[in-house]
Amino acid sequence: MRFYIKIFLIIFMSNYLMADKYALVIGNSSYKKDALKNPVNDAVAIAKKLKLLDFDVDLNVNADFNDMSKLITKFSEKVTKKDILIFFYAGHAVQYNGGNYLLPIGIMPLKKSKELLTKAISLRFILESFSKKSKLKIVILDACRTSPFAQFHEDIKGGLSRNISINIDNDLDLIDETFNKFLEGTLIAYSTSPDKIANDGDGEHSPYTKYLLQNITKSNFTIEDILKNTRADVTEETSGFQTPWYESSINGKFYPAGTDYIEFIDLLKIYAPNKNTDYNAGDWKSGASEFSPIKWKHKGLKWGKKGATRTGTVAIKNSGEFSHTILNQKDSPVKWNIKLRGSKAGFDVVSISNNVSTYPDIKNNGKLKIPKKYILNSKVLCLDDEFVSSETLIKIEKIKLDKKRPIWLLSHQYCGGASTMCSYQYKLYLDKKPNFYKEPIVKECVGDKQIAKEIKNNNMTILPAGEDGDGDVAEVIIEGNGERCKVAMTPPQDVVSTNCIRLTNSKKIKIVCTKRKKICKTEAEVFKFMQENHGK
Repeated sequence: MRFYIKIFLIIFMSNYLMADKYALVIGNSSYKKDALKNPVNDAVAIAKKLKLLDFDVDLNVNADFNDMSKLITKFSEKVTKKDILIFFYAGHAVQYNGGNYLLPIGIMPLKKSKELLTKAISLRFILESFSKKSKLKIVILDACRTSPFAQFHEDIKGGLSRNISINIDNDLDLIDETFNKFLEGTLIAYSTSPDKIANDGDGEHSPYTKYLLQNITKSNFTIEDILKNTRADVTEETSGFQTPWYESSINGKFYPAGTDYIEFIDLLKIYAPNKNTDYNAGDWKSGASEFSPIKWKHKGLKWGKKGATRTGTVAIKNSGEFSHTILNQKDSPVKWNIKLRGSKAGFDVVSISNNVSTYPDIKNNGKLKIPKKYILNSKVLCLDDEFVSSETLIKIEKIKLDKKRPIWLLSHQYCGGASTMCSYQYKLYLDKKPNFYKEPIVKECVGDKQIAKEIKNNNMTILPAGEDGDGDVAEVIIEGNGERCKVAMTPPQDVVSTNCIRLTNSKKIKIVCTKRKKICKTEAEVFKFMQENHGK
């Protein structure tokens, strides 16, 4: 097992919402002695996450002293006081004379401990480089408590100090000035409590970085919220062996992932009941809280004959990208309608829908996506592609999230129209598996499919409007279950329909030849009617 340090430095101004965001990410693994497995993995993963959060990221791995010095200096020169800055480092680090030092590749071996001063990168140097760039700094240290320089154990310590070395002899005014210069408006977070070991981890990341990666993309979470959640996750996974820690003197709030959207998988995590609960229902206090990124349309719950509801809107992302945007408005993500439905005890159904259709062959096509690892099974309930002009697909997926009870997601996809655009809506069921075939949208799809089959059995083809080429030549009525729709017909056997798709729940279909005021029962009668009335 290896141990190492990661430093994650965030600097931002109070008007961060209007700021440009930059990040410098460094990961060192390939040391000649005590090489580390995870730092490069951690740096690459952090860089990827920051790009998803709209940061301009510079990534460098296995950097030597000259590379690190130049990278930090060049990075500090390109930013301004209005920008948000992030510096992330993964690799070895040690404590020397009360100061913390990051170890570049090529530093080993050392002949004397004081060589650290010229061969390692001090945390003081990093803070000093950025001190004029911002009034608020956030430093996160995933720190090891072992040193690769065992021969200098009296001088070089395996742990990191909780301070910045200030070499000013008994001059209190200068000490206060220096302290204020570097530590005012600063948050320092540690991957473990004082004098404890931070685990490198047996997987791709250390426990601390693993959960930091999961939490930092959560919208509506301040940096403090992210660190608290990370601390809880790490403490639980390590059975209390590692307890992250942080100290803060900052004012104001910084939301790394913003406050106006949520990842789809995080939305599901909000509503899925916890594994240790005795009931399969969502808690109104947490699921409908003001803290969530959902903008609720009304205060409290609304009560009706079918129980309680609460409705709101939120933009939803798939792995960092919005599900879709309003056409011709790339900066206007579509807001999804969220509706919770249940009883006083809690909500058991969550509806997720919007009224904006998109083209199915584009990248962000409006479809919400779940990583395959969370899907236990999937089943198609209805596929109605009988009509040339439209297609309806309804399926159910059983989902199992970490530390949550299983939930069921019903997805409804409808594609149609002259330009073949698609729309999506979803229903999340928290209770035990219901009878999905009783859902109105499923019954409607099954009914439409039956109608389509009966029409096709008459050897007629349903085409979208505008594809007949000859114009309307005869009017026919299709009736069923008390409903009717008009179709325009062209010879020899094409039917052009614009409003027959919603004719549902009918076991019998009547085709009325309107000019004859009679029912055309056979294919021959329909063809004869079309031929006689063609062009009339």
